[in-house]
Amino acid sequence: MYNAETGDGILYFDGTTWGGLRRSFDAGRTIEDLRLVVRDKIAEWGNDAKMKRFIRPSTLFGEKFEGYLAKARKAEKEAGEFDDYE
Repeated sequence: MYNAETGDGILYFDGTTWGGLRRSFDAGRTIEDLRLVVRDKIAEWGNDAKMKRFIRPSTLFGEKFEGYLAKARKAEKEAGEFDDYE
């Protein structure tokens, strides 16, 4: 999922990253929630040379994941509000 969204070829996640993913799933988060965070951070940080390096599993799925998810959901909702207007 991460590699598909980012185009990276990461083959190994360290124990900290796996722990973050486990916490997310234990809290009821889904693969789609993880994808949403990755997509949101790519959109936000992808063109910023300083921040682009933080688009990595240890950052995205770490302690700040819930905050990233809340922001991504808010951005998705705000973007969707314009779908009804033509």
